[in-house]
Amino acid sequence: MPTYIYNAIHVKADNERPSKRVWRDFKIVVSRWRDLGVICQPLPPPGTDVKLVGLLKQFALGMVFIWAVILALLAKVCSHKWSALATLHRLKGTNRRVSIEGLHGKHAYKDEAWIFINGVGTDRASLELILQALNRLFGRKVEGLHNVTLGMPYDLATCFLERDMLLMTPILDDLRKAVIKHVGNPQKKRVVLIAHSQGAILLSLLVDILLHSNLDPKSLSKIALYTLGGAADHFGISNSDNNGGLCGFGNIEHICNERDFVAQLGVLASSGVYSHFPPSSLFTDAVGRYCGKIFVREAVTGHLPVFH
Repeated sequence: MPTYIYNAIHVKADNERPSKRVWRDFKIVVSRWRDLGVICQPLPPPGTDVKLVGLLKQFALGMVFIWAVILALLAKVCSHKWSALATLHRLKGTNRRVSIEGLHGKHAYKDEAWIFINGVGTDRASLELILQALNRLFGRKVEGLHNVTLGMPYDLATCFLERDMLLMTPILDDLRKAVIKHVGNPQKKRVVLIAHSQGAILLSLLVDILLHSNLDPKSLSKIALYTLGGAADHFGISNSDNNGGLCGFGNIEHICNERDFVAQLGVLASSGVYSHFPPSSLFTDAVGRYCGKIFVREAVTGHLPVFH
C-alpha cells in the first residue's frame, strides 16, 4: 500500500475549553465508528506485541475496575471526582523503567538516549517485546517508560482526562524529568522519544511543557519526536511556525494507518493535512493543531506498534 507524506501546516495556539474538546471527540467517534471493529486487525504474530497472559490480565483488571467503581458509588466513598483515579494512580507504583540493551553493546551510541512510551493495555511483558523490536530495528539501547495498565476501562478513562482535560499524570512528570536529565547532559547529542497511542497524548503534553519552559533553542533541537498511531488531539502547538514546522525541535514525525480508529481520532483528525479529513463542519476547529511530518499508509488497518 502507498504511503503518503504530509507537512502539518497552519499551527495555531490551543485555548479550547474542555467541553468543546469532548464534543468534537464525540462527533469524530460517531462519524468513524465503522473502523472501530478493525482496530486490532490483522492480529499480530504470536510473541511480537502482546502475550496471552497480558490479554487475560486486561480482562481481569477491567472487571476489577468496573466493580470497584460500582461499589465505590454504592458506598458513596467518592467524595471528590478525582479520588478514585488518584487512588489507582498510587496503586500503579513508581517502577516504570524498562531497559533493553542495544545490539551493538552498552558502549555504542553513548551520545544518544532513546525512550519509548507505550499506549493503553500494555503490561510489562508486552512492553519488553516492543522494546526488543525497536532494538532490532534501530540497534540502539531503548529505555521504556512504562505507562502501567490497570485494565482497559481505567486506561481509556485516563486517556480522556489527559487528552480532553489536559490532566498532568505522574508518568508525565517522570517523562519530563528523564528528558530534562538527558538534554542537560553535554555528552548526549540526541534524545529520541517514541510514543504509541496514549503515549502520544503524554508526549504532546510534554511538548507543551517544554515549549513553555526555559530550555534554550540548542537544547530543544536535541530532541526528536516520533508517534505511532497517535491519539493526541494536538502536538507542538505554537503561535508561529518555528523551525520549518518543527516548533524548535530537532525532528517531529507521525506515522499512522488510514483505517486505524485511534489515529482517526487523533493525528488524522487534528493535523488537517489528509484528504479524508478536510476542513469541514466536523473538523474545522481541529485542523492545524500539529507540528511535523505525517506519514499515512493508505487503506491500511492496525493500531498495535508492530503494524507501523
